[in-house]
Parts: sequence; C-alpha cells; structure tokens
Amino acid sequence: VLEDCANTADFILPEASNVFGVFNSAAEGGTGYIKGCYNTGNLSVKNAVSGVGLTSYMPMTDCYNTGDITSANQRAVGVVHTLGVYSDIMTKSERRLVSSGLYNTGNVKGAYTECAGVVSNLKEYMTLTDSYNLGNVSQQHYGLCAGGVAACGDGRLERSFNAGNVYSWGHCTGGVMGRPGGSNPDWEAGVFNCFNFGDVTVDSRLNSSTVYGAAGGIAGSTINGDVSIENCYNTGNVTANDITHKCKDVWAGGIVGNVLNPRIVVSNCYNAGRVECSDPAT
Repeated sequence: VLEDCANTADFILPEASNVFGVFNSAAEGGTGYIKGCYNTGNLSVKNAVSGVGLTSYMPMTDCYNTGDITSANQRAVGVVHTLGVYSDIMTKSERRLVSSGLYNTGNVKGAYTECAGVVSNLKEYMTLTDSYNLGNVSQQHYGLCAGGVAACGDGRLERSFNAGNVYSWGHCTGGVMGRPGGSNPDWEAGVFNCFNFGDVTVDSRLNSSTVYGAAGGIAGSTINGDVSIENCYNTGNVTANDITHKCKDVWAGGIVGNVLNPRIVVSNCYNAGRVECSDPAT
C-alpha cells in the first residue's frame, strides 16, 4: 500500500533518465493499492519522466500531478506510465482492476515513444474512470502515441475528459486516447462516455513512406483487435498536416483519425469541432 505520499520539489536534471516524482514500480498481486499520491514539482530530464510513478500493477485512486513534465528525448506523462497487470499467474478476475480519480493540470512535453496527460500505457483488464487532463500535451518528435488522458493500451477508459491541447509530430494522436486497442475477445477495450474540449494537431514530420500521422478528436488511430468507442463527443478542432510531404499519409477525424482494424465499433458519438487535413486521405 502506498498512500498520501507526495513530491513538491523541482527536478531539473538535463542528463538524467527515469525520473519519477513519487515511486518507481508498485508490485502486483494481493489487495494493495495506491491512493492520494501527488506531485507538484516541475520535472525536466533527458529521458523518461512521470509526475507520480513509472509502473503500477495495483489500482490507483485520487492521484494527481500539477507540475510541468518535460523529457528532451523520450516518454513524458503527467501521472503514471504503465497502469495494469502483466502477470499471467493471476486469474482473469484478479486482473480486472479499477483505477479512478487520476488527473493532471501540468503541461507535458516529450519526444520519442508516448506522451500523455494521465497515463501512457493502460493495460488490458484495467479500467480507468473519472479522470481528466487540463494541461497541454506536446510530443515534438516522431513518437508512437500521444493523448490527452491516455497514450495507448488495451485497457478501458470511462467517464473521463481532456481539456488541454494535444500536439504531435506524427502517428497516433487523440484528444482522449492516442491509440486504443484490444486483443482479447472476453475483454471489451476502448473509450466510453468520454469527451474532448482541446484542439488536436498533428504536424507530421515523418521522413518515411511506410508510416503515417493520424489526429482524432477522441482517438488518433485503432490498429489491432476488438475496440469500442461509445457515447463520446469532441468539440475541439482537429488538424493534420503533412509538413515534410514524405510520410505515407496523414488523416484527421472528428472522432477517430484513422481505422486500421475492421473490428472497431463506434456508436452514439458526435463531433462539433472543425476538421482539417492537408492530405487527400482526409
């Protein structure tokens, strides 16, 4: 159990890697939990930084970050990088965990891999509810995923919202979640009852004919397995630009930027934001 722990100091460490405000990894199993932990300091490093923690295999509740989080070369995330269980030792029912009440108000800026306001990798069998991001999320290099609340993962995101602007140089960029996915038929992954107010922008600087840039008001792209997006709406502006004119394609969508798997279900969603794209694949 980790409860009511905090960091309030600024860490300005231009050559450091793997810096986390409160904890590194919290082990899985049992009845453990993380509750009421927070960071208010500004954290700026070279590689990999999270406001509260790196990896939590236990449910987290009422944890938050208000500091600015910056990584010059790699991943940056407001609250926690990985949330959910890896182990196959636990039964499926034991792995079905719920985290809630996580939020970020600081600006998050990173480069390679993932960037997100709240969680970078939401694992399968983990549900995150009632969480939000108010800070701007900026991924200023080619990365995997960027999202206002979550970057990517096979988990389930519910009753959450983003009000910060999300900016990326390319790939999967979403107002709520960058790349939701699902790989298990007995687990309904996706985004449910969520909304986005922030602007979502991809300025694709990818120098490759095999990769793409996708911007979506709710999700940037879905690329694998069974995934649902239900009862969601977007009011932010969504823009995708091919800056280098050397990437494969760029896409923009009010709800989902690009769909690369045939088993996605989108229902009862709407978009009220402006959608613009500089590529004919809009």
